[in-house]
Amino acid sequence: PHSAEEIAKASFTLKSAFQGLSQTDLVDYLKEFGNAATASGVSIDEHAQNVAALAKQYNVGKDELRGFSALITSAFGQALASDTKVAEGFNEVLNNAKATKQPLNDLIAAMSVLQGATGNAAQNTTLLKNVYSKLTDGKYQEGFEGIGISIFDSVTKGFRPLNDVIKDIAKEIDGLNDTEISQKFAFLKDSEARQGFLTL
Repeated sequence: PHSAEEIAKASFTLKSAFQGLSQTDLVDYLKEFGNAATASGVSIDEHAQNVAALAKQYNVGKDELRGFSALITSAFGQALASDTKVAEGFNEVLNNAKATKQPLNDLIAAMSVLQGATGNAAQNTTLLKNVYSKLTDGKYQEGFEGIGISIFDSVTKGFRPLNDVIKDIAKEIDGLNDTEISQKFAFLKDSEARQGFLTL
């Protein structure tokens, strides 16, 4: 149960963040956010602030809010709302992903894969942050090029989706043993980035 004051604060947060939100949608969101907040062990106004802040960073409009809330909940679970390190790390992940113009769905899919592998949201947030940061680093871009994996699209010249890069990595390591994989990706000096790429 959430207090009337907490619900009022959550309502104000949502109406301020998403102009034009209808009363019907507002009530629906408050119910949904209330359930998520209860499951996460936080107040509804804290949950509303977290989701609104993340949605703003990714330019998520009011019509996409429910889907966005569901996506981040499915990928990060209650850790996003209850673990400060995860919440702070997720903001950094978003910034790094935006720098490479990565689709939101790809970002969420990547986190879901990492969560499925270890279930440690704080560690996986750090791994994913390092993965995205390496995509923008020239020396790592050259390293990938050196093993036949392009970070940039040959037509648009923009960054390729992470999912496509991961598929290329999977092809490169298919049939290799651990030692051969380590040798091939020796240019990935950052152990967290290497672990992130290879887990994905």
